[in-house]
Amino acid sequence: PLEIADRYMKSVFEMAEESRETEKLSQELSAVKEAMAERPKFLDLLQNPFITREEKRSLIEGMLGPTSSRLAQNFLNLLVDKNRIDLFPAIMDRLHQAMNQKRNVEEAVVVSARQLHPSILQLIQKALETAIKKKVLIRTEQDSDLLGGLQIRFGSRLIDGSIRAKLNALYHQLSNVKV
Repeated sequence: PLEIADRYMKSVFEMAEESRETEKLSQELSAVKEAMAERPKFLDLLQNPFITREEKRSLIEGMLGPTSSRLAQNFLNLLVDKNRIDLFPAIMDRLHQAMNQKRNVEEAVVVSARQLHPSILQLIQKALETAIKKKVLIRTEQDSDLLGGLQIRFGSRLIDGSIRAKLNALYHQLSNVKV
């Protein structure tokens, strides 16, 4: 199924590039993905075989709004017609990755025990941008189990400067010491 999602993503991405609507398409489809996440029943309706294609098209038009691009409407209608709407979240994840790659942007997740001050996040962002030579978008998460410090995840990398990790390392060092 992920290969199929990749094929759909590549097709819609290429069409958006050709028509120079990549940003608009990404925004519209991201809004649909958020709406589907908030209302899981919407996805069920689009997959329901007892609901006609016309009703499904009306649902999609209603969700996208009257000013949406033809490409977004056609793409969602195609997924519904081909019974592939269940792949929409995976397609969107891949489209988001392709957009970031095109823009030379890397996303990073900063996990801390407590909320961080914006100036600290800005310093982290600048340090990451300098290190990886890309623009960095930061998303924050909180995890009280860290006790303190930070974990930074970007791409397939993890920088773990949490107190929990340091305590675990110290525990392993002490447990290997022969007394």
